[in-house]
Amino acid sequence: MLIKAHPGIRSAIHTDKSEIDRRYVTTLFHDYGLDYAKLLDSDPSVLQHSLTDSRICAPHPELSLKEIGKKFSCLVVSHHGSIIIEACHLCMPAVKYRFCKNRFFDYCHDWANKGEYKMLLKYFSSHRSLPSRYFRDTYLDVAVSLASKSLKPDYNTLVSNVYSQYAGEPPFTSLKNRADIFRQVARIDLLYREDPVFAGLISSALSPLFPK
Repeated sequence: MLIKAHPGIRSAIHTDKSEIDRRYVTTLFHDYGLDYAKLLDSDPSVLQHSLTDSRICAPHPELSLKEIGKKFSCLVVSHHGSIIIEACHLCMPAVKYRFCKNRFFDYCHDWANKGEYKMLLKYFSSHRSLPSRYFRDTYLDVAVSLASKSLKPDYNTLVSNVYSQYAGEPPFTSLKNRADIFRQVARIDLLYREDPVFAGLISSALSPLFPK
């Protein structure tokens, strides 16, 4: 099993978010006998092998899926990552969570619960392929949809900007404390429901994202 971390986790642009992701991945790797920090400083062409399970290893985050596919015949599994689109483009077998952000597209095998997930893994283990089935869409449909969304303002950015202008302060001073984030989201929600002026500003700002 290969555990691949997203190459964008180490980011100089979104430092707060990347720090949250880094801590999560560091813990995940540790649970599987891997060392994420050492992996980042290693030779990108060398796999890191688990200290607790000989069947598990990790490629360098910057090693492309295409290069991995040249060395291994593998099944690409992701809960919601765009790596599934890349896998489909490379004609690699892939499975994703059915209710991920691209849930409206039917373009590859997916699972909705643990039972379906196990069934797909077991089938691939036995056949080195996935069950044959018809897909209504293709990965290109998803790629076009994501590209069109990137041309529009981001929902979170719009809400944050309106709140900053209205309240005179940024909505979040830090993204490191999960409890603080939830409390601030609750305050913004309460302001939206009880302050018609703020609600009107939010509705106006978000209207381009939801054309009638």
